[in-house]
Amino acid sequence: MQQKYFNHKTIVTIISISLSILLLFQGCTKKTTNERSNLTNTPSSSSTITENINLTNSTEFNNFLDNMFIEYISFSPLEMSLLISSPKHYGLEDTSDKLDDYSDESLSEQYDNLSKNLELLNCFDVRGLTEQQQLSYKIIKYYLELNLAGKEFSDYTYNIKHTLGFHIGIPLTLSQIPIENKNDAYNFINRLKQFPTSIKQLMKSENMKAGKGYIQPEYISNKVIEQCKAFMTSPENNFLYLSFCDYINNLNDLSDLEKKSIKTECINTLNEYVYPAYINLIAELEKIKSQTIITSGVYTFPKGQEYYAHLIKINTGTNITPDDLFEWANNSLIESSTNIQNILKNNPELSSLDKIQPTPFNSFDELYKKCEQLTKDNFYDYNIPKINSKTIPPYLEKDLPSAFYLPVSIDMKKYGNMFLQNSLHNTLNINDFVVVCHEGIPGHHFQFSIAYQQKNIPNIRKAISFSCFSEGWASYVEGMALNFIDYKNPLINELMINNLNASYALLTLIDIYLHYYGISREEIINNYSIYFGNQIEAIVDRAIANPGETLHYAYGRYFINNLKEKTMKSLGEDFDIKEFHDIILMNGEIPLFLLEEIVTNYINTKKANSI
Repeated sequence: MQQKYFNHKTIVTIISISLSILLLFQGCTKKTTNERSNLTNTPSSSSTITENINLTNSTEFNNFLDNMFIEYISFSPLEMSLLISSPKHYGLEDTSDKLDDYSDESLSEQYDNLSKNLELLNCFDVRGLTEQQQLSYKIIKYYLELNLAGKEFSDYTYNIKHTLGFHIGIPLTLSQIPIENKNDAYNFINRLKQFPTSIKQLMKSENMKAGKGYIQPEYISNKVIEQCKAFMTSPENNFLYLSFCDYINNLNDLSDLEKKSIKTECINTLNEYVYPAYINLIAELEKIKSQTIITSGVYTFPKGQEYYAHLIKINTGTNITPDDLFEWANNSLIESSTNIQNILKNNPELSSLDKIQPTPFNSFDELYKKCEQLTKDNFYDYNIPKINSKTIPPYLEKDLPSAFYLPVSIDMKKYGNMFLQNSLHNTLNINDFVVVCHEGIPGHHFQFSIAYQQKNIPNIRKAISFSCFSEGWASYVEGMALNFIDYKNPLINELMINNLNASYALLTLIDIYLHYYGISREEIINNYSIYFGNQIEAIVDRAIANPGETLHYAYGRYFINNLKEKTMKSLGEDFDIKEFHDIILMNGEIPLFLLEEIVTNYINTKKANSI
């Protein structure tokens, strides 16, 4: 495989701009538990449910989708706790006291059931389905085929990494699950007691991968080890315990004596189960971390370029090739940086960000009201309740994104949490406004809430994820937020939008250079530090730990913007921004190529009706 070297035309084009790059590279997700949860979760014990269906009509297709959803949440106790509030409502056993199965055997079973479900799906005659069912058919088929295509690369996934790996994701997920009564409290403690088993399952897999050299670079493992040590603070100060206490203090079915007793049991469980499991995780990582064949991107893996091409398909929801994606990012960077230079050349007084920034907000409530006004001006009223806000544990701030979001439950009875770094609550500036728009309204919280309200969207579609859509949407919202800010000069809004475009283009180029063209970590850091300053190492290491992740932000945002421009051009004066956004959001998360079909049909129908 031939390496690609830096296009120095790109480096020269931007020159050294006094504008700081907006690093709104958030970490929002439906899942924080483990990368292995990305498969359709279908246990063999439940697969007979779908295999016995009489595949004759649209009613049976709905049954197939319903059963597929039940299989999905039955396989993952943590997903069940996050996605639904009452397992009994679905006729399911309550698994609120259990963690997931992270063994290789479980992963193999998931792939087997992906194949079974795809085989069953292909038995349906699409012509006999309703229009909405046909859309569901396309979405589920694409999802199953895409996941099955990734089976040969399953060893390449980094499950224990410094950016929301297992050791971070599971504690954060548990802190998200409400404790509403005494039984919930003991379920929480029982889950803590299963940490040793879960880590043993994960490390068995990691040891097998290490034997092939397929684990993350050693410096990433060292970051994980540091995080594990920081996690094991005195139990009374551990964020898991503090979160537990917040819930316990508000319970009405426990006496003060019972509350004190159950808090003590939580501390003992951390000491006797959780911390020893983390000590074991550290010891295992110390043993295997040097066995990796990776120092930078997945280019080094056997068939590494093919793997990255697969990740591009996952993270863009399209069939764009790596070379075409590189050309798009490079052209976007050149266009945006040229626009920035032209604005600054003609308006040198705008060259200092400090002088053009509006006054910070006085409170988080004031900031959130600004988000609400942006939403009111550009969207229909969907009656979305206010988001909950939590603080990221301080010891994780240097490695995690500035914010991330864990969504509402699909039955709308548990509301989502936005995790923010503590510094964001203190600064409350325009960048913070953009972040909260991304995570809250009209970003993730808004998008998920609207989708989950729709009764015509099957639950399985609400459960599975297409991050090219969800992150593309939230990143699209960032541009809306920057345009909404009153800088007293529209050129500043234009400057900030181009700066955002350049930021995402740069991040995309870093990702492609690392993982597809084989450029070293050191060379990336040296060449891009002029744009990102002392943040460059954290940015590059995140890109290394999460190959392809940047793409669903950057390309998804571009794709939705492109659809808006296409719609505006086609409809002219008939274009309605609220109606356009409704069309984008009403079908939930879908691959971008299907979103384009929906928008095209909308344009054609509206034009036909206006004749």
